[in-house]
Amino acid sequence: MSRWVKRSRDFLQARQSPLEFQLHRARYLHFLIECNPPDVPSAVAYAKANFCRFYSHHESEIMRLMACVVYLPLARLRASPYADLASPNIYTDIDPMFAREYCASLGMSRQIPLKVVADIGGGGALARIEKGRKLMRERKSEWSQADELPVRLSSAVPLLSVC
Repeated sequence: MSRWVKRSRDFLQARQSPLEFQLHRARYLHFLIECNPPDVPSAVAYAKANFCRFYSHHESEIMRLMACVVYLPLARLRASPYADLASPNIYTDIDPMFAREYCASLGMSRQIPLKVVADIGGGGALARIEKGRKLMRERKSEWSQADELPVRLSSAVPLLSVC
């Protein structure tokens, strides 16, 4: 993932994507939280090497990351004003963010096509569409107007909204 981010740096900057910063942030927190004991010298060296480019856009977050070192080890950090940095959910945003940016770089939709089809078909919409097609074939007719369907829809049938 990080190799792709380095290769796509210009694209990500043009989109003002926080993905690269979030990856560096996760690596920095790894030094502090995942290592036992916390590897503060490596974390600080990593921050000096990688956070400078992001300081103008992420100043307050970088300051929080640097200040949380005061509350180490992890038990103290969890009871501090920086407890959110010790949360196991801190890394959950990175995967969807990467998927969104990667798909955007390829010009693909953010939604997985198979998921869209399953969502539509799961509600019974595909069965109703197929029924309409069969009726059209049997009757050998065409629709007379643009807002007309070849089958009667009951009011209990939920309408499919397309966004």
